[in-house]
Amino acid sequence: VYPRILDERSTSGNLVLKLTEKITLNLERSTVLADNLLFVTTSKDLHEVETIDTSHIQQTIFHDTHYQSSVSVRQRDDTVEVEGIINDNLRIRPLPQGERSTDGQMLHAIFQVPTIKENFTEARQDILHLGMSNGNDINGYREDLSSPQARASGVDKFPVELHIISDKEHQRSYKKNEELISYLAVMMNAVSLRYLDMMNPKITFLLVGVTRAKDHDFGRNNGGEIEAAEMLRGLGQYRREGRIPGNFDVVYLLTGLDMIRFSKGKKIKGIAGRAKMSTACTERGLGE
Repeated sequence: VYPRILDERSTSGNLVLKLTEKITLNLERSTVLADNLLFVTTSKDLHEVETIDTSHIQQTIFHDTHYQSSVSVRQRDDTVEVEGIINDNLRIRPLPQGERSTDGQMLHAIFQVPTIKENFTEARQDILHLGMSNGNDINGYREDLSSPQARASGVDKFPVELHIISDKEHQRSYKKNEELISYLAVMMNAVSLRYLDMMNPKITFLLVGVTRAKDHDFGRNNGGEIEAAEMLRGLGQYRREGRIPGNFDVVYLLTGLDMIRFSKGKKIKGIAGRAKMSTACTERGLGE
């Protein structure tokens, strides 16, 4: 397909973007990045922290509430580059080496991804079963489910501030830091869309920090697989060591490995993620 901008409203920054004869997106400018984002690059010989002005990236991040689309849109030399999420099972990416249209527009691919089956009840029961011995959770933190989360109580709006870590397998896909930040912004934008109808409080997400972990192991890599609970414990240890700078409510770890878990000696594949319930704004606010 050759995406085309049909209408650009300069005052609001909104776009009408035609992808196919059946799909036209009414895009609104999104706000998911902190203006000054902390970016950490770590390796065996390096721990570099820099502050990145994200204004130029923010101008490229859009959403469509009808389709629940989250995309980056870049206009370069009268051509349009679109990348990201169209809906729950359609994605789009540019093909720079593909044949151009008669007026020079860049070819793009629209492709399907499998729909992830969500089963939060099963996940919660599993984590609680593993995590409640002697009042400690699986990350070694003292459990106190009655403690209040002061920032969220009695407010109409609650912005959840995130620091995201891209592990050594995941970060390899992104040559430039800006590419990684843009990918994470599109991902977090898609998450925010799922909370649009939630009120009292209204939940939004803001990416305030990113870590590119070039060689740290959060768990054992067994032939491209990593055990989810071990990985989460590794993340907890990483945080307790004070290696994540800045202020944030939740730390989220992305991996390029396949997450697995074991139940009664049986390996279970296809784990989409793992986190403790009701832990934002606490030391246990960890997810993967």
